Amino acid sequence: MKNLENQIASLLTAYDEKQSSKKSYNRYALGLYLNQLENIMLDIKLGATARAAIVAGFNGRLVDFILRGLGMSVSTKEEQMGSGIYKPVSSNHPEA
Repeated sequence: MKNLENQIASLLTAYDEKQSSKKSYNRYALGLYLNQLENIMLDIKLGATARAAIVAGFNGRLVDFILRGLGMSVSTKEEQMGSGIYKPVSSNHPEA
């Protein structure tokens, strides 16, 4: 599982580096991405599939960038049209 976390962190860093040349770049984005990665990894630890946790935790081009980087197919419209609000599996487990 640590290997997956490292892979995703590396992909997030690469995505952030790519975005850094754009005028609308948010210099705080990488920190936010990595914070969200902690939630996603906890979700996976609590039983969510990697794909479901990633799609729930990220959206848009970023989620597809991560999925492609992990060798998975890009997200579907149905996956991306979830509730729009991230509700981690871990929120159902106060002891986590």
